[in-house]
Amino acid sequence: MYRLASFYLIASGIAALTYQVTWVRLLGLSMGSASASVSTVLAAFFMGLALGSLLAPRLTRSGVNSLKVFLWLEAAMGVSGLALLPILLNLDQFMAWVPELGRALPTKFFVTLALLAVPTICMGATFPVMAALLVRREHEVGRRLGELYSLNTLGAALGAGLAGFVFIPNLGLNGAIYLAVGINLSIAVSGMLLSRHLVLAPHEADPTQPSHATPSQGNFAALVVLAATGGVSIATEVAWTKYLGIFTGTTVFGFAAMLSIFLIGIATGSWAIRRHVHRFRAPMVWLAAGLIATCAALFYTLAG
Repeated sequence: MYRLASFYLIASGIAALTYQVTWVRLLGLSMGSASASVSTVLAAFFMGLALGSLLAPRLTRSGVNSLKVFLWLEAAMGVSGLALLPILLNLDQFMAWVPELGRALPTKFFVTLALLAVPTICMGATFPVMAALLVRREHEVGRRLGELYSLNTLGAALGAGLAGFVFIPNLGLNGAIYLAVGINLSIAVSGMLLSRHLVLAPHEADPTQPSHATPSQGNFAALVVLAATGGVSIATEVAWTKYLGIFTGTTVFGFAAMLSIFLIGIATGSWAIRRHVHRFRAPMVWLAAGLIATCAALFYTLAG
């Protein structure tokens, strides 16, 4: 079960980033600005991921004991991704129905957010739903989540690289979308056929933890740090895309290269830290050290 789920997470990541890179190129045709299309897709993408993650606990509230929820999310992602293709290809024509609005870049931004909401929310829900399915022992939460997150991110890194340098150049924008849709629907169909033969381990509580543990005071600070570093990360992605576009010649190649490197780093960090998380006695100190190292690395990268 774990190996199959790991494969599905990698494949789902490939499909998700294929959509993202292709959407940037499609929106660049209507927005006319590379920075605007990159910023719009990233904003829509991560807003959808956040909303999907927020929705996931409701989908798993009664306990997850099969792949069906995950598989339906993959199917919805594929169908909505396919339905969006003609809309994004002809976005200018649709916006021209209201010329005063069609000329305004902010209008296109908010329209795009609405258009990308369904597939990106599904993307955001897939990882927490799968995590709820596979993390059955409380004492393994840190290690298992690190493994699953790194695998999903590795798939995303592969998807970004393949979309920018293989799928789009060889199959075109339409072909890249069709391939991503095929991946989503293949996951859904194969999972439906195989799920009846899969057996999950029972949930096990951690006997070393009190039954009514209260949140630590550091939780709020950690959430603030996550929000701030998320904002910095996305702003950095947009800036790096512009820098790399100078060398690659086109935005889509620069965007794909930046995303691949960015996501490989995240996957590597998650995989490397997964076995050590439970040993940290002062996590806020380690968090502070990580932020200082990140700041130094950003200045180093800027100089390079």
